[in-house]
Amino acid sequence: MTAITWEVLADLNNDADYLDAGETVTGDVRTIPGISVSRGLDMQQVLSPPKVSQASYTLDNSQATPTYPIGTIPKGILSRIRASDGAFSTLFEGRVEAAVQHPETGQQSVGIEAIGVMNRLVGKTVSTALLENATADACITALLDAAGFPAADRTLGVGQTTLNYWWLDEEDAWRALVTLVNTEGPNATLYEVGKVLTFENRNYRWETTRSNTSQATFRGTGTEPLHSAPFIYDDGLRNVVNVCKVEIVTRTIAAVAVIWSFAPALSLAASEVKTFIVRTSNADPFKGALDPVAATDYTLVSGAIASATLNRTSGGNATLTITAGAAGATLTGLQVRAEAITVATRTTIQNSVSTTASQTANGLKTYTLSVRPDISAAYALAFCDYVVSLWQSGRPTVTIAVNNGNATRLAQCLDREVSDRITVVEARSGLNQAVWINAINHRFSRGYHVTTFGCEQAQTSPGLWDSGLWDSDSWAL
Repeated sequence: MTAITWEVLADLNNDADYLDAGETVTGDVRTIPGISVSRGLDMQQVLSPPKVSQASYTLDNSQATPTYPIGTIPKGILSRIRASDGAFSTLFEGRVEAAVQHPETGQQSVGIEAIGVMNRLVGKTVSTALLENATADACITALLDAAGFPAADRTLGVGQTTLNYWWLDEEDAWRALVTLVNTEGPNATLYEVGKVLTFENRNYRWETTRSNTSQATFRGTGTEPLHSAPFIYDDGLRNVVNVCKVEIVTRTIAAVAVIWSFAPALSLAASEVKTFIVRTSNADPFKGALDPVAATDYTLVSGAIASATLNRTSGGNATLTITAGAAGATLTGLQVRAEAITVATRTTIQNSVSTTASQTANGLKTYTLSVRPDISAAYALAFCDYVVSLWQSGRPTVTIAVNNGNATRLAQCLDREVSDRITVVEARSGLNQAVWINAINHRFSRGYHVTTFGCEQAQTSPGLWDSGLWDSDSWAL
């Protein structure tokens, strides 16, 4: 085996620098069970949802005076895992989710479970302003900004899909993000590199050298690098998609009119502040919302209003803040005016490419991922045809393991990335296939490092959209 150097850091005082005493915990990491890191997509298929990265390791706590008593490793602090074959590669950086104490004799350890920074989006409710004719990355940017996700922790490719309208109205940020990636189209990818959220558009794998040119050939025997057990080949028939339907909508923009009103009389004490959530009655988005104006949008019965302001002028909702004057105020007929954007038509687009043979052989297998409806009919049709053309017969997947048996293998363990194109050769089965890496798992124990790559058959001809790309020109399979 070729020696590998690990570095495990825990930001114990939560100042994000890993430079303080005791924050390099490498020496206390037990080689059994060792270190585990998993990231990339949830499964081998490119149609799989993105996965929040995970890592685990166990700290020795058997000293006469325990190094890590309860409270030493608070939940939520950052932890970084790096490995080196001469130069360090960051395999994981995320937040500690649990520090499980095992004080019993024979154990005396702390089990650390950490999760990637994308997890901060899970369960976080966000609302945004309305975007019009916006690319997928512009929508992702607005989502991440609204969720408070640091700009320094994201790398976003330029989206190739345009959404006619996009907004969020108190929606789960993670689910909304996944839907945007789906809407960008098959081959769009979302994953973490260290603690950086990385978005690749639907054309990235065709246009980028590391994805359109094989970066390494892994064989069972012969020329290095070699793969080892486990080796799992799956013909992909369990992942057939032979029916793809996407609902689309068209919308009309109404003239400025009342979109929200508050019927009861409103009384405020001196300098009192009250807030209201403004929405249309049918949950349609709006734009051009106007701050309420006295005598037009409310009648002042007594006192004075210091201010009546909206926090945004468009979206699915806005917060209206009313502040009374020094003597208080009573008003009636409070309302907000804006341009409502209502659904004019609702249409389901289905693939035009024939999948009769696939349906006969496999039954109906429907595309199930969520897609935003505010896209063009031409794009929706190209989307549906592309999906079934590629997956109506299934796409094979392969899982290979690579160990640190020599320097060549170790370099591959540490250097390969999600979306890399590699070639897998296995003589006994006759496999010789170009694949894309979609999932990566690292495990280190007793000096033995194994990286498992979950891969799917790479498409063998350009499948770009827009000028030889989707939805304006023909594409090849």
